[in-house]
Amino acid sequence: DVTEVEQKNDQLQKMLKMLKKTSIKVQSQNKKLQILATRDPLTRCLNRRSFFKIFENEMSRARRYGHGLSCVMTDIDFFKSINDNHGHLAGDQVLQRVSQTLRSALRKSDAICRYGGEEFCVLLPHIDAENAVRAAERFRFLVESSPFGEIKITASFGAATMDIDTDKPELLIDRADKALYAAKEGGRNCVVHWNHLTVK
Repeated sequence: DVTEVEQKNDQLQKMLKMLKKTSIKVQSQNKKLQILATRDPLTRCLNRRSFFKIFENEMSRARRYGHGLSCVMTDIDFFKSINDNHGHLAGDQVLQRVSQTLRSALRKSDAICRYGGEEFCVLLPHIDAENAVRAAERFRFLVESSPFGEIKITASFGAATMDIDTDKPELLIDRADKALYAAKEGGRNCVVHWNHLTVK
C-alpha cells in the first residue's frame, strides 16, 4: 500500500527532525555545563582547576620542544578602596571590565584564570622573558586606558618565564607572584619580571 508507506515515511521524517532538535538541545546544554564547570561565573575567565590542566599540558610541551613559556600575575590596584567607596556591585563590575580587557588582548593560544579575588593569571605559551614583559606592559596600558566612569582603574603586573629549574606550574606562578609583589611595592601600575629580582 503506497499510502501506508508514505505515512510511515512521514512519521520517520518527523521522528528524525525531533531527534535532530533534541540532539542540538543536548549539545547546547553540554556546552553550557562545560562553561559552568570550567569558568568563573563573574569574569568568564577559567577557574583554577581548568587553568592548571592547561598549564601542565603547555609546560610539558614547552619542555619537550624547547620553546618559551611565561606567565603573568596581575592584581587590580586599591581594589579594597573601590569596594569600600563605591560598593561591591561596582567592585564586581570593575572585575568584569578588567577581565574583559585582558581577554580581548590575548592570542588564541593564551589562557587566563581568575586566580582569586581581584587577582588574575595569564599563561603565555611560546613567549620568552622579553616578550612576556612586553605583553604585560600592553595589558597594563589597556587596563589603565579602559574608561570606567569616575573610577580610575590600574593594575600591577608580575611576570615569570620557564627555565630549566621550573618543573611545576606552581613554581612559575609563585615567581610571577613575587614579581607582582615587587611591582606593588615599587609604586603599582607597573610591570616587574622575576629575572629583574634575581639579577645581582
